[in-house]
Amino acid sequence: MEKEFDWKSLIKKVAIIAVPVAMQNLLTTTGSMVDTMMIAPLGETSVGAVGLCAQFTSLMFSCYWGFVGGGMLFFSQYYGAKDDKGINRSYGLTLCCMMFVAITFGLFALLAPNIVMGIYTDKENIQKIGISYLSIVGFAYPLQVLSMAMSALLRTTERVKIPLFGSICSVTTNIFLNWVFIYGHLGMKPMGVQGAALATTIAAAVNVIVIVIFAKAQKHPYLLNIKQHFRWNKEIIKL
Repeated sequence: MEKEFDWKSLIKKVAIIAVPVAMQNLLTTTGSMVDTMMIAPLGETSVGAVGLCAQFTSLMFSCYWGFVGGGMLFFSQYYGAKDDKGINRSYGLTLCCMMFVAITFGLFALLAPNIVMGIYTDKENIQKIGISYLSIVGFAYPLQVLSMAMSALLRTTERVKIPLFGSICSVTTNIFLNWVFIYGHLGMKPMGVQGAALATTIAAAVNVIVIVIFAKAQKHPYLLNIKQHFRWNKEIIKL
């Protein structure tokens, strides 16, 4: 007699992985909306400017997302084969490709925010606010992409809770610092949209720090093995 398939066991195993990943994705999406929501009291012009900046950020995410998907395929494949060198090298290559995108967008935001805003709108009052936002939030782009790369590696090596903890700390930090910087609480002067940009940048740094701390505490064998990440060969690059 054929043994009945154990659906409960399968659902439990899937949930252990899927629920933290789904929650992290939700927090990531929520985090990108926080700035726009919390600057609403500043007026429609500020909301519109930050919304346009969010479109520029979304464009960056679209540009590096292919590297994330491709990288995760290699991470999971090498992890299943217990090929440590393959994991480290493919992560290093994926990270470099993603950081190239992040640094490119970051430089545009920091050095040419007027060009970026000019693409999205011809209204000078919106451009001015958007420029002040981009000139700070551009520092967050490499940090955001770094945390995304680390999260991809951790997810595919059975450490799905670490990125979730990082996202929780990041979103919480962003909300709190928005309250402090935008409106001028706890003795701070009101900074408006620049405060929102500063809060986003600090929150991105918090995400990276939390992920690194947890990965080190759990002695993750790949994430912090930096020396092995960039020992590529022709075969790895061709793949």
